[in-house]
Parts: sequence; C-alpha cells; structure tokens
Amino acid sequence: MRGIFKKKELLFVVLLLVAGLFLRAYDLGSQSLWIDEAYSTTAALGVLEHGYPQMPSGEPYSRAPLHTYSVAASFALFGVGEASARLPAVVFGVFTIAIAYLLAKELLGRDVALLTAFFVTFSAAEIAFSRQARMYQFLQFFYLLSLLLFWRFQKEPGWRGLGLVCASTLLAIFSHSLGFSLLVVYALFLMATRWRSAAHGKIEAPVLGLLGFVAVSVVFAEYQYHAVGRVLGTGVDYFWNYWAFMKQALPVAFLLSWPGAIIALKEKRGEALLLLLGVLVPAYFVVFHEKMVGLRYLYLFFPIVLILFSELLVFFAGLAGECALAVRKMGGHVASARVSHVLVAFLVALALLAPGYSFFPRSQHFLEPMAPQPEFNSVYSFLQENAGPGDTIIVSYPEVALWHNVTPDYWLAFSISGFPNGTWLENGSYERTGTPAITGLEGLEAVHSGSTTGYIVLDSLSGSRIPPSYWEFLRNNTEWLTGPSKPGAAGGINLYGWDNSI
Repeated sequence: MRGIFKKKELLFVVLLLVAGLFLRAYDLGSQSLWIDEAYSTTAALGVLEHGYPQMPSGEPYSRAPLHTYSVAASFALFGVGEASARLPAVVFGVFTIAIAYLLAKELLGRDVALLTAFFVTFSAAEIAFSRQARMYQFLQFFYLLSLLLFWRFQKEPGWRGLGLVCASTLLAIFSHSLGFSLLVVYALFLMATRWRSAAHGKIEAPVLGLLGFVAVSVVFAEYQYHAVGRVLGTGVDYFWNYWAFMKQALPVAFLLSWPGAIIALKEKRGEALLLLLGVLVPAYFVVFHEKMVGLRYLYLFFPIVLILFSELLVFFAGLAGECALAVRKMGGHVASARVSHVLVAFLVALALLAPGYSFFPRSQHFLEPMAPQPEFNSVYSFLQENAGPGDTIIVSYPEVALWHNVTPDYWLAFSISGFPNGTWLENGSYERTGTPAITGLEGLEAVHSGSTTGYIVLDSLSGSRIPPSYWEFLRNNTEWLTGPSKPGAAGGINLYGWDNSI
C-alpha cells in the first residue's frame, strides 16, 4: 500500500512538472522584451561575439554571469530570439517546482510538499518570472537548493555535504548578488542551533569549514561588489511598499504564511527557523538597504512563503481530522479521513479564488508595478519598415532598439533607475551602447532643427521622468503616430515623428 501511495505521489509531481512546463513555455516569444531583459540579451550577444559579456560600448556586463552565459548558450543552440532568450529561465522555473517540493518534504512533510508544488506550479508570479530573460529564476532555484543542501549538511556534517553547499551557494551568488544573503542565513542558523556546542569547543570540522567559507565569501563580496559597505552605507525603509507588493503577488498565501510559520515553529522548530531565516534575511537587506524598489528582489523566497502557507492548510486539515475522530468515538458517523480531505480541498479552493494563480496558458504575463513591459515590437516593427537612412532616431532605451535591429542616433537621457542621469552617462554618451545623449531641451531642439525627418520613441516610464519642457516641445513640434503607439496595462509605448520639409 505504501508503494502505491509513493507511485501516486510521484505521478502527481510529474503531472505538475508537465503542467508547469506548458504554462511557462507557451507562446514564449510573443511578448516584447522589456528593458531589463534587453540588458541580459545584449550582454549574451556580447558573449557570442567576444567570448565574454561585453556591451556595444565596450563596457563589460558583470551582473549574473551564470544567467548571461546560459542565454548565450541558448542563442548558440536555438538561434537569437525572444523565446530562446527566455528558455533558460523556463527550464529553471520547472526545476524550481521540483526543488520546492523536495525542500518542503524534507522540512515539513509530504502533505506540505504536495501542496507547495501545486501552488508553485500555478502561481501567476512564478509563471511570469519563469518567462523572463533575467536572472531571478536562476537565483530562486539555487537559493532553495542551497537551503536544502545546508539543512542536510548541518544534520550530518561531512566534507561531501560541505562541497555541495558551497557549490550551490556560489551558483546562487553568480546568479545574483542577493545570493550572498545565504551566508548570513547559514551563520545565524548555526549560531542559534550550535552555540552550546561551540561554548564547549565541540564544533565538527566540516561545520568549521563552512564558517570559513562564509568568512572568505564575505571578504570576496566586499572586495568584488563592495556589498558590506553598500549595505552599511545605505538606509531606506520600503516596508509598506513591499508589504503591498507581496499581498498583490501572493494574495491570501502571504498573509496566512505568518500563522503557518508560528505553527511550524511549534511543531518543528529547527526546520521552521531555517525557513524563516530564508525569508527574513534577504527581506531585511532588500527592504532596508537597497535603494531600488522591485518585487523581483524578493522573488527568491516566494516558494518559502507558499511552504509556510501550505503548513497552515495541513494543520487545519489535521485538526479537522482529529475533531472528526472524536465525533466518531462519541457514536457519530463522520469519517475522519474524508472530513480532512474535504477541508483541505475547501481551503485550497478558497486560496485559489483570489487572484494570483493561472491555470490556463497566456501569451502575456506581467511582473510588477516597477517593471514596465510596453509592446516595443509594435513601434520597432514600424521603424524597420518605414524609417529611412536619413531619419534621425531618438530612443529612451538603446539596447531595446538594437535588439530590434534599429540603430539609434541619440539617447534621450532620463533617470532609468530613478537616480541621477549621470550614473548612465560617460563622455556625453549612454555608457552601455555609446549612443550620444540628449541631456537637455537645447540639445533636443538642436537635433530636431538639424534633422529633416526623425522619430522619438518613448514608453510610459521614460515619459513620466523626462522634464515637462520636453512634453511641450513634443506637442508643438512632433506628431503622435497612433498606429504603432500602443497603450498597455503594464506600460504604454508611443512613437512621435517630425518632418521639417513640410
């Protein structure tokens, strides 16, 4: 009988993996690359051309080398395109379903694991991020894998286990600098669980080896990324911003994960402690020490939130089963197992009634309020067909233009990150592509008057950050081209043209 249940469990997980692959890969290339994806694809094209991630200006792109080289490999194998750029994230998105299941099963049991795998498979946020040519899905996978390997290592310290933890942690770090937060998780967990042994000098040699790895990695983080200095030197408070983001991304699950964490702490203290540290440590760095605001920075622990939420569901199901058993002993006719299953089904259905889950394939997936995803394909298809060699082209994102084989003449400088333009300028040009920059109204007027015909590409984000004087100039001196311009729920794209010969 146990073998039958194991086969059913395996079949259920396999079906979830197949469903997850289908939802993540469906019509993968139809949605336009957004600006951050264009950074990654431009760097990947640099790998194919130069052997390392070099941007068109000659500047190296040092972020997320593991992801960049993976995209370059996908380009080499399947050709250059939106779908092949996103394929590595799809693969790791499917792997994440499996690793979330394994982590939940190891820490909190089979029932929690099955529910977690189900939620991760159909979570709209998980699907959306798995369809992006960015590094966040890589980070999430290796983050969860590292926690699983660390848990096994600290239970039975050994040199092989140490090697696996260190390797997985390095892969997380080379996926995104937030992987460094694993070092703090390890240190805090060992301090909380082994302080008595340390006081008596009874720390296993492999554990000392892991602490040595943590220390060396912290030194490397400061040397290579100035991570320690940046954290200590940056103080922000985006708590309520991220609280709202999380409620939107994981409705019901996020709020109910906290009582789930309390229940887990009561029943399995060590396991729950590791999960909580896996959430709270990176959340602390992002919420209070990262100037940029973006839900994607918290994405690495989304499955942990779903694990804790699943723990709450399983707890209530068990409670219902105990109540049913008590009724049965008192002479009732309620089957405890059936009541348990019905209650689990009811709670799962209640959670899924909230937005945040996707059971049917979609071509368009939107990430978060801070990730503009306009339909660039519409504008650049128009420019490919209609722009002549004498037309001047001004864009807000040179990498996106180059991806569409449109070479921009000027970058309309604006605060891409929300910080001063100077962080993106080098010798009067956009630092990553070498595109000459227009930095003021006089420059825009000069380019316009010196060009007979031309186009200006602006999306919602860039349009909201350019000076008001630019908008007055556009109204008086250009025509808004309604055909290629497209509104959008995640950001519109607009094309303006001029013809001074008329």
